[in-house]
Amino acid sequence: MSSKGVKKGKDLETARNRRQTTSLSVRKDKREENLSKRRNASVAAAPVSDDGAGGTNAPAPVPKVTKKISDFPEMMAGMQSGDTKMQIENLVYFRRMLSAEKNPPVQECIDCGAVPIFVQFLTRVDDKTLQFEAAWALTNIASTDR
Repeated sequence: MSSKGVKKGKDLETARNRRQTTSLSVRKDKREENLSKRRNASVAAAPVSDDGAGGTNAPAPVPKVTKKISDFPEMMAGMQSGDTKMQIENLVYFRRMLSAEKNPPVQECIDCGAVPIFVQFLTRVDDKTLQFEAAWALTNIASTDR
């Protein structure tokens, strides 16, 4: 019995390909959704070692709380403070928000004036963590299509 002609007007090969494509699409979407959930999940704070070198070799602190766009003014104030730890903490908040897979707040970040501060942090040779986080945040901004 041939694969054609079983049902009048239906091509079994086309139907099978459509089912496979749909199934693959559903699996990809589910996988992306699960990865997105993992990326956005709160992670417990990593211990920061103070080796006497001013914390330049310490890993970036992992904020426990999540921030919203409405918190941008507060985060900007933290980045403009003279406290390096506060600057890094708020920069990490910005970077994480900009790393969101769906609808990162790029325009809001640009509008609040954070980008020039990120660029300024790139020149800070006294703290490599600050440079790293600033470069990462700027990369996230540059990689969007907005």
